[in-house]
Amino acid sequence: MNKTPKRFYKTWPSKEDANPFDLKELGATKWRGFGIAFSYGNGDIRGGEPHSSPTNQKDYDELFFHKLVKTDPAYVVEDLLNYHYCNFVHTNRGQDTLFLKHIEFVISPMLDDIHLRSFKAVVLQWLKKEKNMLLQKHL
Repeated sequence: MNKTPKRFYKTWPSKEDANPFDLKELGATKWRGFGIAFSYGNGDIRGGEPHSSPTNQKDYDELFFHKLVKTDPAYVVEDLLNYHYCNFVHTNRGQDTLFLKHIEFVISPMLDDIHLRSFKAVVLQWLKKEKNMLLQKHL
C-alpha cells in the first residue's frame, strides 16, 4: 500500500494537466516558520532561522480541508470527494474502506465549526451513500 503523505489525495502533475479537484504538490519539506530572534540593541540580531520539516499526512489533510471549504456551491463537495475516492481506490486496490474512514474520522471532525455545517452535511451524506454502496457490493 502507498504510504506517502499524500496517499489519500491526487496531486497535480503539472499546472497544464491539473484537474480543478487536484491538490497542489507540497514537496518533500514544508516551511514551518521562523525561530525566535533576539535583538541586542546595537544592531546585532541572533536567531530567527527559518524552520522546515518533512511534509506529512496532516499537511495534505489541511490542504484538502481548505479546498473542500472553498468549494462553491457546497454540493460540489460530493464531486470533490468522488474524485479523490476514485483515485484512491484505483491506486490502492482493496482499501476502499480506508479512504472512507479517513474522511469520517479525520476530515469530517475538521468541519465541526458552526459556519461549516452545510459542508459537513454533504460529507456525511456522501459517506453514508458510499458505505451503503460498499455494503451492497460485499453482499
